[in-house]
Amino acid sequence: MSMEVIIKGRYLESADQLFERACLADEAPGPDGSSISRLEKGGIYYTEMAAQGFFNFRKHQAEIRMICYAARIVESKETDGAIRLWRHRLHIKPMNAGAVWVDRIIIDAGIMTPILARYAKYIYKKRHKRRNVIAVETFVSRSYRAIKSGLPTFQAAD
Repeated sequence: MSMEVIIKGRYLESADQLFERACLADEAPGPDGSSISRLEKGGIYYTEMAAQGFFNFRKHQAEIRMICYAARIVESKETDGAIRLWRHRLHIKPMNAGAVWVDRIIIDAGIMTPILARYAKYIYKKRHKRRNVIAVETFVSRSYRAIKSGLPTFQAAD
């Protein structure tokens, strides 16, 4: 069973300014240990995650599958030894007075899925607050999307 987490943040900044910030990798380490400052399509980055101090994911790997500057979309496929599936889609849309940043994550980690989905909700909401979000909404639900290796996780209608 997979779960879907959606986090929507409203910002006063323009969509282009937000997307530029989103594409900065914060000096994330690459596969060879070198530091990378900007996300690139096909790039592989490693991070460490700890779910409330109970579960440590030392080599959480994120592969950037797609970056669309025109539509302001970044999609990644993330893996870890304990996580079967972690797909993340970041989409920034312009609004009248600012922009909306939407993080959409689909997670499958077996029996740990509900715990990791709530952890993702917590950590992404915290990230938005660090970016000076005006308002943030979060949703966690069961994902009914067919997830298979030959199918894209996110379709054009998304």
